[in-house]
Amino acid sequence: MKVKLMVLVALTLFLEVGLNFYHTFSAKFDAFEYFSEMLVHSTFVLCMKSAILAFTFIVRAYINEYKEKTQVKAMLLIVTSVFFMQILVASNHFIVLYVALEGVSLLLFILAAIPKSENSIEAGIKYYLQGSVASAILLMGIALLYISTRDFQFNFIRVELLEEPISELTGVSFLLIGIALLFKVSAFPGHMWAVDVYRGPIVSVLNFFAVVVKLAMFFVIMRVQMNLIVHVYPVINTLFFVSSIASMMIGLIGTLKVINSAGSLREFIAYTSINQVGFVLLGLTCMSIDGLVASLVYLVTYLLASSLFIGVISRFNIVNREKGTIRDVETLSDLGIIYLNGLPGGRRLDL
Repeated sequence: MKVKLMVLVALTLFLEVGLNFYHTFSAKFDAFEYFSEMLVHSTFVLCMKSAILAFTFIVRAYINEYKEKTQVKAMLLIVTSVFFMQILVASNHFIVLYVALEGVSLLLFILAAIPKSENSIEAGIKYYLQGSVASAILLMGIALLYISTRDFQFNFIRVELLEEPISELTGVSFLLIGIALLFKVSAFPGHMWAVDVYRGPIVSVLNFFAVVVKLAMFFVIMRVQMNLIVHVYPVINTLFFVSSIASMMIGLIGTLKVINSAGSLREFIAYTSINQVGFVLLGLTCMSIDGLVASLVYLVTYLLASSLFIGVISRFNIVNREKGTIRDVETLSDLGIIYLNGLPGGRRLDL
């Protein structure tokens, strides 16, 4: 059953990649819109989709620490969420973006609760409640933007923003949209869920949360920024800058606290992810191509190191399931801090 499922998953993902490359070459690398202009295909979108699929394959290699039934459930949910992510990064319409984002979020609520332990169920419920608040904020922002511009499509909104002066209502709408998207990447002020949620799921699902989900959500922020946010520079630039500095400080202080108190390795991963998100956002505050490229390079490098670090814990079975601790934890602690925070380690961290 497991082998057949994996073959089906591989064929599905390869078909998706093949279709993306076919559309790109057939259009001679020119961007084009489809599905009533609600989705867009371009070389940049193709690169985003390919990166999501590549990191999904990396995460897939580590789904082996629980029994087969749990692995199959987790893999089915992951593949379905990746399908929604492919739509999400190609969205050219705020309704499509919202529906795809909610599709991803609903599947992540379930993934966070696998397996059905006390910690995982608590993580799923907390993510559901906090995610609902973020979804409401995003929907309110989209509604206000529609009132201001009378359209949901990125192209028409961009033209409206270029031709008309930016109103206070438009600024508020983008501020709400920005806050909701920052929640999805666990950046300030939406960082609270990461520490709670990372405590619950199995290690491979934790890897998916920390790597693939974060990658897809940053791609969404970058697409919205390139198309729309650059036209409301003062409002969003201030939000990104404050969020960046606050995320770096919160992540650094939280990481030091976990190390000094010999806390959970999951908390360590959560706080380091918040810290690194701040550095990625710092590049986006430039509102330029150079800043975007710098953020992309940093993001991909960090996520690759993070996936390998979490994968070591899962793949080589270093978890002492009876005591719930990590063997050779001083080495792993040093390794993790070198990759993720650049600080000296050596404390005992429980998983």
